[in-house]
Amino acid sequence: MFRPLLPESPEPAGSLLIPIAALAFVVLTFIAIPFMYVPTVRAAPTVVKPDAPIYQGTFLDDRKPGPPLFVVVTETSIRISESVSIPIGSLNEIEFVDKRALRIVYGEPGEVRELVLSGRKRRLGGSDRASVKALAKAVTWAWKVGSGKAACDGCGGVPAAWIQGGYFFGVGFWPIIGAWEWGPKLRFVCEKHARRGFWADGIWTSLVGYWGIPSLLFAPVQIWRNAAALAKGYPSSRRVAAVAALVMVVIPMASIGAATVWLLFIPH
Repeated sequence: MFRPLLPESPEPAGSLLIPIAALAFVVLTFIAIPFMYVPTVRAAPTVVKPDAPIYQGTFLDDRKPGPPLFVVVTETSIRISESVSIPIGSLNEIEFVDKRALRIVYGEPGEVRELVLSGRKRRLGGSDRASVKALAKAVTWAWKVGSGKAACDGCGGVPAAWIQGGYFFGVGFWPIIGAWEWGPKLRFVCEKHARRGFWADGIWTSLVGYWGIPSLLFAPVQIWRNAAALAKGYPSSRRVAAVAALVMVVIPMASIGAATVWLLFIPH
């Protein structure tokens, strides 16, 4: 049985305007972001007190199974669950073990001890290696401070401040299917390299962090956390951090909203 061919309905003239406009808006915005900075008077970075935490996190003792250990790193010591304090000056060696744990050797000759800290287990398997790397950088930096070599990791310049940021990757719909990753980065950098890290983490999160649920909620939070860390370390960057964070949140959300309206409500 043959059916007569029906004439195709003409495509609405404006059906492609929204996605084209959204794409152009995204491209032009990311091109314009680096030029949004308004020069301001450079302010001195925040001075870290010797006993103030420069990094803290929860880890596992790789040699002694037990409850998680809360580790706090300062310029002068490594405090472990308020029961053990390792002076930075007593450190002898720091090395990675199988790229998943940090081995710390400390003590005076004849009383050398060692501690192996690994990241907590992830729900999707494996351990939190990013936190172990951040811990290693914090301990290394404290060691550098003790030897008078506290300078920017990127260029060796001074002054430098401790900045913690990171990117967020998220795609899929929890708990059905998907992949999510939070990559924390701990940097001891000058203001120039602090901004570079902020741009890199923010743009990467804007491109790959909004694809699904709950990514739409987590990605903006991480971008604002990065902006707050930059503004705290370098008050002269508060304006650029606030404007850039706003753009990195609004543009992806607006683009996703426009694409959703085009797919669901505009005839094709």
